[in-house]
Order: sequence, then structure tokens, then C-alpha cells
Amino acid sequence: MKITDTTVNLLEPALRNRLTSELKPDESIVWVGQPNPAHFGRGTKPLYFIGLLEIAGAGVCAMLAWRLFSNDTSRVGVLALAFMAFIQVVGAIVVFRFAMTVRRRAESTVYAISTRRAIVIEPPMVGSSHVRSYEAKDLERMTVRERPTGGGDILFHDEPSDDPERVIPASAFGFTAVDNVREVERLLREHLV
Repeated sequence: MKITDTTVNLLEPALRNRLTSELKPDESIVWVGQPNPAHFGRGTKPLYFIGLLEIAGAGVCAMLAWRLFSNDTSRVGVLALAFMAFIQVVGAIVVFRFAMTVRRRAESTVYAISTRRAIVIEPPMVGSSHVRSYEAKDLERMTVRERPTGGGDILFHDEPSDDPERVIPASAFGFTAVDNVREVERLLREHLV
């Protein structure tokens, strides 16, 4: 195993070890990268807004509950408002946690191009990392989506969706949210396709 791309040294040791353990003896790394967390998590921005709305709603419910409690009104109304505030706080925590998990998943994902295949190592939901390998024959239907920033996605294949109107596949597999997507595409075509 030979590593020709020096960026592999920029990976966290656990990710670097996971990648090198995946390589076969006659295989060497040509390129290593990770998704850009800023692009990967771009879809989570509305979640932060929803979380803030949840907290604001919880604050309103708590203020109303306190006001009702101060006026010695119905305890049922106070409990109902307090319960609504609690539910909204829990909802906000769930939304914020999900948004942060998306970013953490991006930071724990590794993409690599070797002399024999393209490799995607994703963090586990439970258990060990999930590794996908794509050999030259698997890359024949490769598509590239470039963003104005020069980053983008290289999709190797996708799973069909039940929704014929869906623009983005339900499950797209490949290198998503990579910087310099055309350079990565060139390396894939040069070494594998």
C-alpha cells in the first residue's frame, strides 16, 4: 500500500487508520477528501430557524402560563401551557441536534481515489463505519453537478425513487459536497474510468 496524496495526513488519525486498513497491498491512494461541511449542511439552515421559532414559542407559552398562574386562574390552563412550552423546548433540542449531526457526519466522512477504485467511508449510525467501493465498471454512469463555487457532487449511481417528479434521487451515492469537483472528476477519469 502506497499513499501518494499528502492530504491523507490531514485526516484525523482514526479516519486515516480506517482508510489505510481498507486498502489492499497493491493499491495506492491518489486523492483523499472530505465533504465540505458548509455545503453539506447548507440544507440545515432552515432547521436552525425552526429551532429558534420553537424556543420563541416556548417562551410565549411559559410567559402565558406564568401570567395565568399569577392571576390564580385555572390550574388546567397553566399546566396545558407549561406542557406546550416543554414540548416546544424538546422539539427545539431535537431540531438543533439533527442539524449538528449532519455537520458531524460530513466531518467524519472520507472520500478516496485509489489506483483500483473510488472509496466512500461514512460514519456509522450504529456499529462500525460503512464502506462503499466503486470500481471502474461502477463509474460508467458517473454524473457531475458543479456549483458556482467550483464545488459539487460526483454521483456514481442512485437508487430509483418512487416519485417520478423527484429531481434529486432518493439515495445518491458518490462524492457529495466536494471542493474542486472538476479536478476530482479528472482524477477519477484519469485513474479509473
